[in-house]
Amino acid sequence: MHRNMKIELKHGLSSMVGVVADPIKFSATPVEYNKPPPLFGEGTKTVLRQLLGKDETEIARLLKGKVI
Repeated sequence: MHRNMKIELKHGLSSMVGVVADPIKFSATPVEYNKPPPLFGEGTKTVLRQLLGKDETEIARLLKGKVI
């Protein structure tokens, strides 16, 4: 509590959610928290496309097979 390690952010599924703050504290440039944590699976398709090079057909196959 003394180091303000727990903060509250507005979240899409509820009004507020508690998250762990950045442990590094800067006096001149404080950390800004602009986005809440992602929802479960929110970035899955982006990761598959951009990082793993999967196309829409492969992603659809993985969805249909309940792999993702």
